[in-house]
Amino acid sequence: MPADKKDLIFEGFTQAYSSITRKYGGTGLGLSICKNLVERQGGDIWVEDNPEGGSIFHFMITYPKSEVDQLPEDETVDIDFGSLGAVKVLLAEDNEVNVFLAQAIMEEWGFQLDVAVNGLEAVEMVQQSEYDIILMDIQMPELSGIDATLQIRAMADEQKAGIPIIALTANALKGDAEKYLSAGMNDYLSKPFEAEVLYTKIASLLPEKRKSDQVGVAAIATQQEETAPAEPLYSMEVIQKMSHNNEAFMNRARQLFADTIPVTVQDMHKAMEQEDWKMVSALAHKVKSTIDTMKIESLKEVVRFVEANAKQETNLVEVRAGVSKIREVMLKVVDAISAEISS
Repeated sequence: MPADKKDLIFEGFTQAYSSITRKYGGTGLGLSICKNLVERQGGDIWVEDNPEGGSIFHFMITYPKSEVDQLPEDETVDIDFGSLGAVKVLLAEDNEVNVFLAQAIMEEWGFQLDVAVNGLEAVEMVQQSEYDIILMDIQMPELSGIDATLQIRAMADEQKAGIPIIALTANALKGDAEKYLSAGMNDYLSKPFEAEVLYTKIASLLPEKRKSDQVGVAAIATQQEETAPAEPLYSMEVIQKMSHNNEAFMNRARQLFADTIPVTVQDMHKAMEQEDWKMVSALAHKVKSTIDTMKIESLKEVVRFVEANAKQETNLVEVRAGVSKIREVMLKVVDAISAEISS
């Protein structure tokens, strides 16, 4: 790398060569973010030429040694999932698999769950019924989660306008948190979510529902998702954990996946053929959380590329290839899951 480029590449929205952006995409933010994170911790980051070709990036951060000799083996706080009693929840979500999983989990907690399949329906249901809390998907047809929240917050009935709302998003970009909160949402959760984290967030927003003898619910820390070896094509690990190894639950999830996914991917392919790129993007967003839940690793980046580029109508050749790959892989997963159901 030329010496005059070595400092330049750490600047925001900058890449050493413009041809890289044209060929591979990217915003030129990666190294700028790394530099910012390292320097905020008192460290340094730099680049050196690699004699064997390319470049080598280094960073150095100095931390003080811990005074604790041994970390506690387990700081997990047990949660009493029956501690809130009866809670009436409105789930605004258009993905059938996500609805099934959320419904199964929350009904086991003793919650009553109503489902709105788009933002407009969510607003209408709030006007017609009483809810303790709303779980609001961000991107939905008819009316987005943010627009639906703004309409709810503007309602004349103060009780309805003040219902706690948790944003559900398949985009784990923490920079979006401020946007959700400024729209009037109380918290947000990335999909696929951990049951323990969801319950903790609901409990923190409904303190009046908590039993007096409940201990430690608010103290539980959000647990990082464990990285486990995935199956070659997909994994039922997340659903298995949600089901507490209930085979009937898992078979129902498998059947729902097998019934709904072929329709969604075929609709996406049809929208692509009609060059309805907004619909392609919307369907990619819809199937994205299912891909994450089923740990279909080969499609995680593909579906995000398709969603973003179809929405902007950019890189359409690659979008077409991505849509075809999504259909191919998802139908293979459906075949494998159908075989599991049969066996």
